Formats: sequence, C-alpha cells, structure tokens
Amino acid sequence: MNRFSSLILLSCLILLSCSRNMNGPSSGPALNIVRAVQLGHRLQKVFFINEQHGWALTDSSGIYRTTDGGSTWEYSSFDVKTLLTDMSFVNSSTGWVCGFDTTVLRTTDGGRTWTRQMVQNADDSIIHHIKFSTESDGWLVTTMGA
Repeated sequence: MNRFSSLILLSCLILLSCSRNMNGPSSGPALNIVRAVQLGHRLQKVFFINEQHGWALTDSSGIYRTTDGGSTWEYSSFDVKTLLTDMSFVNSSTGWVCGFDTTVLRTTDGGRTWTRQMVQNADDSIIHHIKFSTESDGWLVTTMGA
C-alpha cells in the first residue's frame, strides 16, 4: 500500500473513532447503520444508551433509531434544514439533538418525533455539543464556549 493510501485510511479510522460513542458497541449488527446511511447522508454520530437502544444522527436529514441492537434501523426526519452536530440521550425515550442556527430538538418517544426547543441568550448560533445528565439538567457548548 502506498503512503498516500495509508494516510487516507488512517485519517478515516481516526474520524470514525472520534465520532462514535465509546460506550456503545464497536462491532456487530449495530454498525449496519453505516451501510444504511452511507448513500446520501453524512453520519455525524452513533450513540447507544444500552445494548438494544441506539441512534445514528445524520448531518441535516434526520436520525435513525434501533430498538434491537442495530439489526434494523428506523428513519425519522426533522422539520429543520441545518447542519446537526451532536446528540444526547438520558434513557431510551428522552433525548436531544443540536446544531447550527441555535437548533435544539427534543424527543420523548425514543426518536419517533422531535420538538424544537428554544435557546435563550445564546452567545453564538452554532451549538457544537449537547449533554444531558437527567431529563431536566443539561449543557450546551457553542463556538464561544458557553
């Protein structure tokens, strides 16, 4: 393998390892989502709350969810058209996604439907990361760091 091919392969492996939840499965049926979204959707993050319930966030088109450990995936679209960057779930029902244009969406039915949440006093319109520890306590990280 030439040096350029090795560099590309290494870069891809680094990107994949940085964007997946390290607590979730690293092999097996859960990775079937890569095949499901690779044509037409950019995969942003894969997150599993337990062995059966997981989600795969795409860039701006929606989210895939599994309730059987990744054997099958169900697609749910969003009513927003902006770049999505991160997601956080506290249980198999309640979770959030975030992104550009101060976008924060919440689900209480495991990702079947999503509701836009209002963000007050944001220093920046880009929300890079979201993390909730309970259904009511969470943090957002913007470009400005707040």
